[in-house]
Amino acid sequence: KTGKGSVDDVALALDYAGIGLAQFNVPLEESIGALALFAANGILGEKAGTGLRGALAALTGPSAIGAKTMEEYGVNVFDAQGKFIGLAGVAGQLRTAFADLTEKERSAALNRIFGNESMNVANVLYKEGAEGVQEWTEKVDDSGYAAEQAAIKQDNLAGDIEKLGDAFDTALIKTGSGANEVLRPMVPAVTAL
Repeated sequence: KTGKGSVDDVALALDYAGIGLAQFNVPLEESIGALALFAANGILGEKAGTGLRGALAALTGPSAIGAKTMEEYGVNVFDAQGKFIGLAGVAGQLRTAFADLTEKERSAALNRIFGNESMNVANVLYKEGAEGVQEWTEKVDDSGYAAEQAAIKQDNLAGDIEKLGDAFDTALIKTGSGANEVLRPMVPAVTAL
């Protein structure tokens, strides 16, 4: 799990946004970190992927009004060599560019750049800034965090049953097929119980 989202949500989001992320060489860790950030803010699965895909398109090939708004506020998502600055870089630029605006002004400016479809994603990137994207990227890239989340996910009856099944599998591998004769009659009884 990643906040409110699951691995399935992230996979679905990547289905929708993956091509755009790959096109601009966004590292997988940062891509998943941003999607985890969106999940923590209640934007999951297809909505996260579609929103992120639209946001990338709006930033890298803006409409005339979007380009004018980006220029007005100093938002530039490409570095001096013409390379995309990444999702943390985008979030940092949005945070800096729109920090001094009123909520109404900020909403109007973001809408001119991103349109309705990607406004939720744009608002999260603005609100969380580069630090938010980096924090979630580090979290999903940290095996200790992943193990902790897996332990929380398995801290229930279904998890206990899965662990029991794994233990049986291990026992059968270690003892060979001879254990089948002893354990097989017990399994239906346990299942019925």
